[in-house]
Amino acid sequence: MPIDPIDTTQAAARNGLRNACTILQSGRSSCSSFLQVFDQLRDGRRGTPTDGQQDLLRAMLLFGSSCLDAVVKQLIQDSLGNVIENNPGAHQQFETYIDRKLKKSKGSSELSDELVVINFKYLSSILASREPRKLIIDDLISSLVGDSLQSRDQLLKTAAYFAITRDEIMADVQLVGNIFSVRNEITHEMDIDLTQPNRNRRPRRREDMTRYTNELLQIGCRFIEAVSGKIP
Repeated sequence: MPIDPIDTTQAAARNGLRNACTILQSGRSSCSSFLQVFDQLRDGRRGTPTDGQQDLLRAMLLFGSSCLDAVVKQLIQDSLGNVIENNPGAHQQFETYIDRKLKKSKGSSELSDELVVINFKYLSSILASREPRKLIIDDLISSLVGDSLQSRDQLLKTAAYFAITRDEIMADVQLVGNIFSVRNEITHEMDIDLTQPNRNRRPRRREDMTRYTNELLQIGCRFIEAVSGKIP
């Protein structure tokens, strides 16, 4: 199983999508290079790959995850304002964001479980701005790109601001959750598993890691295509 080709030619021609397409293609190229080196080292060899060889597979997955993160953040910066301006669903999500920003909880009261008051500091900054709408959109963009988008829930949260549904970008939600679990085991735990009898690292199969990486890259491609459909 190779790294699947990705055709972003049509999407790259759309306003605001070229940068994201370039990032996706570059990420795919890097992932493919890791896999090629792994295959070269394994050519004609039998037995379980060494830890060093499996590190190439781990690096491939991490690059795929980072590529997806970078693609979506580029879409946020380049296209979210345009989508909010032209898509009713995205505009509604934007209104919900403003509503949350203008309110802040002050704890409970006798009349209500939660007392909500207006965030006057944020409201005053909006009213004092020369371009209030742009200020709020920039604030939303900053909050989204400031978060890590290397999790299933964060990706879906971001997709919602584009009025993109889960089914548009994720063919198998459970698989995506599993992929990010593997990614976190590699990133945060160095894939260490002290219960392993012979080695202290979790074994990673070529077929699994290639499938996971392909899925992450395809999510990036689907995200670009979905955003393209929101731009008039």
